[in-house]
Amino acid sequence: MTSDTTPSLAEFSDALAALAASGGRNVAAITLPQHRPLSAILWRPGVAVTSEQVLADGEGYGAVLPGGKRVPAKLAGRDPGTNVAAFTLEHDAAPLERAPATAVGALSLLLGAYGDGGRTARLGMVRRLGPAWQSLAGGKIDQLIVLDARLGPDTEAAAISRLAALTGATGSLDDLTRALALAIREGRIALDDPALLAHLRRTTDDALRINNPQWLGS
Repeated sequence: MTSDTTPSLAEFSDALAALAASGGRNVAAITLPQHRPLSAILWRPGVAVTSEQVLADGEGYGAVLPGGKRVPAKLAGRDPGTNVAAFTLEHDAAPLERAPATAVGALSLLLGAYGDGGRTARLGMVRRLGPAWQSLAGGKIDQLIVLDARLGPDTEAAAISRLAALTGATGSLDDLTRALALAIREGRIALDDPALLAHLRRTTDDALRINNPQWLGS
């Protein structure tokens, strides 16, 4: 039952969809030949920012704007300390305003971009807040915000497939992660195993795409 002042589940869903549509106007994909598209924020006129830690080096960067328009993108700078890379490109998205203060338990709508101009969305919650902190790479971050947000089902399924091939076991992602840790501890999988290193690189890449500061050394 709902009261006149309590939104129904349908109204809540509609509100989330409206937020995704509005916020999606400021989300683009940075592209580089032979690499996966990387979500970026259209921060202000002519500037987009993305994660530095998962940005591959190369030539021929481009961007796919909301709706699918493709434009050239030029790397303006990257800062490993704060995990920020900036690009210059032409777009007509409105500048983003500074976000209001948040609180533990607040819901967060995480938006991303596909390489075809489409967008992705997932719902998370603010799990932890803290004061300004210094990342393991030496950058000063204004505030610690740790989100509880799981990987998408496709990404999780790919991780399960990689872990099953590595360990020869079956089970959930947590089960297979424990199996991998046990295999490494018992010496059945070497730390320099190419398949292990490839799995760890892909897993770290996928985790950082959520932009969770917990992965940067909280």
